Amino acid sequence: MSIEIEDKAYCKILLHMIKHTLNNCFGILIGKKKSDNEHLVSDAIPLSHDNLLAPQVEFSLLMVKLLY
Repeated sequence: MSIEIEDKAYCKILLHMIKHTLNNCFGILIGKKKSDNEHLVSDAIPLSHDNLLAPQVEFSLLMVKLLY
């Protein structure tokens, strides 16, 4: 399996991790399947840098779904 990450998404991931080095970082990766074994990540949505609870995840997924 091959996963390609666009620069924009990679930078967002790194910046979120650098900003919150002492905490776990959670987010959503947005992308598409290019073929059976190839995937492309085109964007990353940072969600939290603390414990993530089910209601937060549901609300976050709903908001991302509205944006994309």
